[in-house]
Amino acid sequence: MFPGKYVELNFDVRFTITAASMRTYLLEKSRVVFQSPGERNYHIFYQICRSRADHAELSGLHLDEPKTFHYTNKDNIPLSNSIDDKKTFLETFEALNLLNFGIDDRRMIFKTLAAVLQLGNVQFVQDSQDSASISVSLLLWTVF
Repeated sequence: MFPGKYVELNFDVRFTITAASMRTYLLEKSRVVFQSPGERNYHIFYQICRSRADHAELSGLHLDEPKTFHYTNKDNIPLSNSIDDKKTFLETFEALNLLNFGIDDRRMIFKTLAAVLQLGNVQFVQDSQDSASISVSLLLWTVF
């Protein structure tokens, strides 16, 4: 785990910042590769997978349904849960716009997230001569 910062900004009706608060929290690096039973991986992974057809900035990233990726198919949480990933992606996208992340910055963020999902599908295979080979989808290389 490593520390992160959560910043909450409050705005008035004219989008002027009226207050701010910051909290320190521990970000679980291991959560990408391991979740406790009944726990989802990071929500952004599900958001980009489920919103891939609706947003041009997600095109060409070879995203698919969450069940396609090793990192998002282990949670055993039914699809009918109360989280609307498409709606929360819109909120995330609007937050990035509000914070003045340009199209190039947003695209790089989404590319990095897609690459992490693709890396989760990399498989190491032991061959007959006690050496290993790596099975990597060519999709990973086309993301970047």
